[in-house]
Amino acid sequence: KLEVPTVFGKAGEVLKKAVEQYRPDAVVCVGQAGGRAAITPEMIAVNIMDARIPDNAGNKPCHELIIKEGREAYFSSLPVKDIEKNLNDNGIPSSVSYGADNE
Repeated sequence: KLEVPTVFGKAGEVLKKAVEQYRPDAVVCVGQAGGRAAITPEMIAVNIMDARIPDNAGNKPCHELIIKEGREAYFSSLPVKDIEKNLNDNGIPSSVSYGADNE
């Protein structure tokens, strides 16, 4: 278990160092989205930081790239629809998210 800081630009650094140190077979990242009543595995990650509220260090980036030379978006290589179905089949509310700001 690793708890990463809720601070733009820090979480990735902490995670990268932990992966290098522990060499895990897999990494599962989760977060809490206020107001959601279901688990929402993400299908796509948009390469933009656009905060509605400041992070725990007071940063509030507005339409900034996360990876400067990166693509506009990254699609998950995981079977997201299968994960959603398995959760729902086992009584755990789930729906696929097509971006961190929507369900």
